[in-house]
Amino acid sequence: MNDHIICFWKRKQFSFFLPTGKKKANLLIRNFILLTLTLIMILTSDTYSFASEKGIIQALIDEAKPGEEITIQAGIYEEVISITKPIKINGEGVMLINTSDDIAIHIKSDHVSLSGLTVVQLTSHPESPAILIEGNDNHLSQLTINSLGTSIQLFSANRNLLEHLHIERQNPINFGEANMGSRQGNGFDLFASHENVLKNNTMINLLDGVYIESSRGNIIENNHAIRSRYGYHLMFAEDILLNNNSASLNITGAMIMGSSRVTISNNHFTKQSYHVHSQGLLLYDVHDSVVRGNDFSENLIGLYIERSSKNDVHENKIFANFVGIQLKRVGTHKISHNDFFTNVIQARVTDSEGNHVAENYWDTHTGLDFTGDGKSELTFQADPIFLGLVERKPPYQLLAQSPGLLFVQLLFEMNEEAILKDISPLMEPFSQQITSNKTSTLYDVFLYLSLMVLSIIIIRGGIRK
Repeated sequence: MNDHIICFWKRKQFSFFLPTGKKKANLLIRNFILLTLTLIMILTSDTYSFASEKGIIQALIDEAKPGEEITIQAGIYEEVISITKPIKINGEGVMLINTSDDIAIHIKSDHVSLSGLTVVQLTSHPESPAILIEGNDNHLSQLTINSLGTSIQLFSANRNLLEHLHIERQNPINFGEANMGSRQGNGFDLFASHENVLKNNTMINLLDGVYIESSRGNIIENNHAIRSRYGYHLMFAEDILLNNNSASLNITGAMIMGSSRVTISNNHFTKQSYHVHSQGLLLYDVHDSVVRGNDFSENLIGLYIERSSKNDVHENKIFANFVGIQLKRVGTHKISHNDFFTNVIQARVTDSEGNHVAENYWDTHTGLDFTGDGKSELTFQADPIFLGLVERKPPYQLLAQSPGLLFVQLLFEMNEEAILKDISPLMEPFSQQITSNKTSTLYDVFLYLSLMVLSIIIIRGGIRK
C-alpha cells in the first residue's frame, strides 16, 4: 500500500507517493529529488504556460472578496472566466485563449476593473463575443483582443469606460462574402447601453470598428479605425459625441443612420476610396445634428447626406475628394464656413431645397469683392451636370473644371431651386482667416486705391518735367 501525498504550488498540483516495502528508501530519495527540482523550476520561472479544466484565473476570482485587487501571474491560460463581483484584475503579461464557443470574459457585475490581458477568441459563434459586459461603471484598459467574432459587446450596460484597447483581426473580413446585415465581427458593439466612454482605442480589420444601436449619451473620442467596413456606425442613437477620431482605408469612415442630436467634431476621415460606395462621412435620416471642424480628404465622396434635415455643417476642410459634398433629398441644412479645395467635383445636389449655403470657400470660384468684407458678390454655383456625365462616361473626368463644360451648362434648363448655390462665397479659406485673424475692410480698400492714385500722380508729374 502506498501513501499518497498531494502538494500545491500557485494552484498547480503535484502528486508524490510514499511506498512501503524493500524499495522504500530508494523511492523516497527519488521523490525528494523530483520535488526539489520541481520547486526550483517554479520558483525560477516568471512565466509559465498551462491549461486547466478547473480554471486557474476563475479560482482566483472566486476566492477574491468584493473590492479586492488580484494580480494574475504572467503566462498563457486556456479557460473562460465569469466575473460576478466588483474586483480589480491586473493581468499584465497574461494571454487568455478561448477555443470553446463560450464567452471568454463575461462581466456580470458593476465596478469591475480589468487591465493588461491579451484575449484570443478562436471561435466565431454569433452569441459569444470575446468580452461581454452586462454591468455598469466598469473600467477596461490596456487590453489586446484578437477575435474571429465580435470583440467587446455591451448589452444594457451603462457608464463604462473602455480605453487604450487594441482590437485587431488577423484575417481581414471578406466584404464580398460577408453578410453585411450581420453584427458579428464588430470591434465594439453597444446595444441599449448609455453614457459609456470609448477613447484612445485602435480597431483594425473589423466589420465595424464601433457599432452603437438604440443607445444615447455615449462618447467616442480619440479612436482610430482602419481597414473595416464602417469605422464608426450609429443606428437609432441619440446625443452621441464623435470627437477627434480618425478613420482611414475603410469602406466608409462613419455611417450615421436614423439618429438625432449627434455631434461629429474634429475628426479625420481620409482615404475611404477603394469601394464604389465609399464616403468619408455618410448621414442618412439624421436630424438636429452638428458636423463641425472635421477633415475630409482623399475620399470618393467627402460628405454624403441623404433624407436628413436641420443639420449644421460648418468649419470643415473638404479637400482632394472626387466629390466634396453630395446632398440627396436634404432640406433645412445650414452649410457655412467650410473650405472646399482640390476636389474633382465640389458639390452635387439632388432633390434638395430650402438649405442655407453661404460663406464657404471654393477654390474653383473666381469671385469679386467690391465691399472689402472678404465675401464675393458673385454667387458660387455647383456644377449640375458633370457628375451625371461621368457616371455615364467615366473618361469625361479629364474634362473636370474645363471652360467647355461651363458652356454646356448654358444649353440646359435647370431647376434653380435644386442647384447648390453659395450666396456669398469667401474670397480666402475660412481656416486661413482663423489662423491669421485678418479681415479686409472698406477702409483698407480706400487706402490702397488712394495710394495707387497718388503714385500715378507723382510718376506723371515727374515725366512732364
